[in-house]
Amino acid sequence: MEAVPGPPHGMVLVEVAAGSVTDAIRAASSGADRLELCADLACGGLSPRKDDLKRVIRETDLPVVALVRPRPGGFVYSPREIAESLRSSREFADLGVSGIAAGALDGHGRIDRRAVSAFVEASEGIPVVFHRAFDLVDDKAAALEELFGLGVSRILTSGGPSSAAEGAEAIAGLVRQARGRIEILPGGGIRADNASLLVERTGCRWIHGSFSGRGAGGAEPRFDPSEFAALLRSIGSDRF
Repeated sequence: MEAVPGPPHGMVLVEVAAGSVTDAIRAASSGADRLELCADLACGGLSPRKDDLKRVIRETDLPVVALVRPRPGGFVYSPREIAESLRSSREFADLGVSGIAAGALDGHGRIDRRAVSAFVEASEGIPVVFHRAFDLVDDKAAALEELFGLGVSRILTSGGPSSAAEGAEAIAGLVRQARGRIEILPGGGIRADNASLLVERTGCRWIHGSFSGRGAGGAEPRFDPSEFAALLRSIGSDRF
């Protein structure tokens, strides 16, 4: 597998995790570089509805990654749940997404190799992102090599802790280990007040987050354009 191309030297790009069509469109108009669409962001995200995915692809000109996650909770899935996820992967690939974000563990703190291999096959050549299930893996260095060997293109990770800022040292180690063979995408609690230092400490050129306030009643995170503008300023972007 060839080295993963990155953005131009010195440029930091931003992927926004959007939990609704409205948030995805707002993020696109606010200067996002890529979108990850999901449903139920408050529980960590679930697979979006196909109609929502179609609309986001149609109404934005950004690459759109679709989350494939059949239920909240852990990442050890039954055969039925894996089959459902594979159907979603194929359907989303047919809609024209630029990536599939999925992940599965085997119950022993390891990558479910059979499931991940099936995700890569079902995605029909579209890049597969192993999402933050990676943070629950015991041996992350070994898992990185496994995922690279299985054909995964990107790993979304906080490095293990709840926030990428706390896991910056671990993320930096993964970046060094990856050597451009597979992209390491920091995600988890990235805000305007920690993004610049995180980029400096890890060497990453993409960052991921919802960049949100809280919705009515504090239930569902919603994209916050003012927070996102502050985030862009903090990383030296002129897109705000």
